[in-house]
Amino acid sequence: MSKDNLEKNKKIKKVKKISSGRGKLHIHSSFNNLIITITQENGDKLPDAQISSRTATGYRGAKASTFVAAEKAAKVTLEKLTEFGISLVEIIVWGIGSGQDAALKKFRNAPGLQVKRWVNKTPLAFNGCRPRKTPRK
Repeated sequence: MSKDNLEKNKKIKKVKKISSGRGKLHIHSSFNNLIITITQENGDKLPDAQISSRTATGYRGAKASTFVAAEKAAKVTLEKLTEFGISLVEIIVWGIGSGQDAALKKFRNAPGLQVKRWVNKTPLAFNGCRPRKTPRK
């Protein structure tokens, strides 16, 4: 295929900006990965707005669960937020992991982004299933 045909086949995506400038950030943190999703106020997911620490950074294996990978994923998320025109966010955190601290630090210190509130919705078991073995320090 020639270069002209390749350019014709590519679709140009026009990013729809949010008129209210408000949104929600859902951060799902596990031992192996960090997934950040951008939604509108009512909870509708925005197109192409799910960022993973594995895909955004290119890290594989154990490196994807590190502090640095989470910081890079948060940086990509901040770029997406400016594309969508979101300046006021509500952050909802699920799960435990080292990545959530890095992401929250990045969002808190971001210029031009205001955090309305921060909610931790990590499910806690009141007895029930036996928990996972805690790692040695």
